[in-house]
This record gives sequence, C-alpha cells and structure tokens, in this order.
Amino acid sequence: VDDNTLVTEEPKKIVKCPADTILISAGKFVRGTASSDPMRDFNDQPLKRVYVSKYCIDKYEYPNKLGIKPKTNINFPMAQKLCKIQGRRLCTELEWERACKGPMERRYPTGNKIKSKSCNFYNEQNNSNKISSSGSYSNCISGFGIVDMSGNAAEWTSSSWSSELLQMKIIKGGSFNHDISSVRCSSRLNNDHKVQSDDIGFRCCM
Repeated sequence: VDDNTLVTEEPKKIVKCPADTILISAGKFVRGTASSDPMRDFNDQPLKRVYVSKYCIDKYEYPNKLGIKPKTNINFPMAQKLCKIQGRRLCTELEWERACKGPMERRYPTGNKIKSKSCNFYNEQNNSNKISSSGSYSNCISGFGIVDMSGNAAEWTSSSWSSELLQMKIIKGGSFNHDISSVRCSSRLNNDHKVQSDDIGFRCCM
C-alpha cells in the first residue's frame, strides 16, 4: 500500500487527549530504514518523509494501565472492537512508528541503541519468555513518553501488508519472543487478521 493512502483516514476531531493517552502533534517524520543500516530487514520500508495528522495514542499496551499485563491472544477484529468500545481505533503503521521513533526519530524507542535489559525482548541477558506488566521495564519508553514499544507484546496496527493482501495486517514492535532486530521501530511483521497468539496484543489511537 502506498504510504500516502495510510494517512488519509482522518481521526475524530481532537479537543483534548484523554489522560491515559499522549498527543502526537501533526507533522512529518522519516519512516522506514536506511539502505545503509546493517540491521535493515528485507521487509523494512525505504526511508521516506511522510506527513501524519495529529492523534492521541495509548501510553501503555491495552488495557492501557500501569502494572497490568497487556491483553494477548487477541485477533485483529477483536482488537478493533475493544478500541471502538472506548471511542478509539487501532493505530496505523505510520502513527505507531512515529510514536516509537520519537521526536529524534531513533532506531528504538530508547535511542539508536538498546540495552539488553531495557526492554522485554529476547537476548542472552534477558530471556524472560513471558509478557511483563506494563511499565515493568522503566527505561523502555519513547521520546514522546510512550511505554513498551519495543518487545513485551507485539502490536496489531490497522494497516494492511499490501492492496492484494488486505487481510494480512502489519504488526509492530516485536515481542518478548523477538530479537534485537525485530524490536526496532521500523521493523515490520505481518499476520492474518484472524490469528491469535500469546505474544500479540495492541494499543489504541484516536
């Protein structure tokens, strides 16, 4: 899907973000991964400066509460419904990636490097093999103040993998099962919209 089509969906008019969300101002950011980046994956998108309208994004993974474990084993339609109940929606891939990269547009929410124990992802020093309660990794926070965007639960987005594969939805952030490459902000995974997994959750936007 052309990225320009992903930003045409206008969110509800924002008067003020709810207390459990963070406002991301309208503006341009550079999505994707540089061709020279040694961590670039073949699924990554090329660098491109794109515009995203302002939006609110949940501070934590759903149910968006500090100290509560994110809800997983949720397929895409279920995640959509749970966001809609709150008057929200799933984030687009671009919204998710902008929130993760932060104002400095970094590789990880924590910066251009990520320490082994700063977020809940798979590595030799921190092999938790399980979901942690939101906020357990106090350093796993983006420049915009959004928590657990690398690892813990991978997150559904509303974006499809391509115009030919509309039922294949983009998943961002990686999980406790994924390695240092897959928890980059620009990393992209995908799965069928009906899939449920113990390491896939979501967060909402509006």
